Amino acid sequence: MTAARILLLAVLTSGCRDLDEVACAQLRSEAFDAVNTSHSCRDDTDCYLSAWPGCPKPINLQARARVTDLHARFEKGGCSEEPASCPTPAEAYCDRQFCILKYRRTSP
Repeated sequence: MTAARILLLAVLTSGCRDLDEVACAQLRSEAFDAVNTSHSCRDDTDCYLSAWPGCPKPINLQARARVTDLHARFEKGGCSEEPASCPTPAEAYCDRQFCILKYRRTSP
């Protein structure tokens, strides 16, 4: 590649970031707020594991749609973050009308 092409590629890729750090942090904060509340359910089919932000947590369909939208805006805006170091994810299920985690038993 010539130097002109490399320079053009650098200029084009540097302008891809649409959101600043504050806006990225705000999106992530909104996602944490959506995930870190209690989520009502009728049965196990209403409960899911969140894929973002942080480690998986039990959420319902409404929160899943909100978090998915926030994550899409986060990625589209050019935001990035370090991957979370999470333990083996549990399963989400409905217990007493709330989505909770069901941890797998480990053998002794």
